[in-house]
Amino acid sequence: MSKKSNKKFDNTKKPRRRPAGRIIIPSIVGIALAGLAHGLFNFLTFSHPLRILSALLILVIWIWGIRILEKQAVAADGPQPPASGAFA
Repeated sequence: MSKKSNKKFDNTKKPRRRPAGRIIIPSIVGIALAGLAHGLFNFLTFSHPLRILSALLILVIWIWGIRILEKQAVAADGPQPPASGAFA
């Protein structure tokens, strides 16, 4: 009996690689935005009257990140049905 490769159930496909140019530009933009946010945070932190704004900046960044993660989870799983039970 010879070994036949059944293409329908073949899980040995290699993942496709992205061209290097597609990831370099977003990476540079992300690093630049992170640097700007860090500089703004330092400026707000060292200025005593503006210190509350540094806390608000971090809060906004956290909320933005959480919303992105929630949108990705919904896109991956599809919309969830409404909750029912004791905590609904």
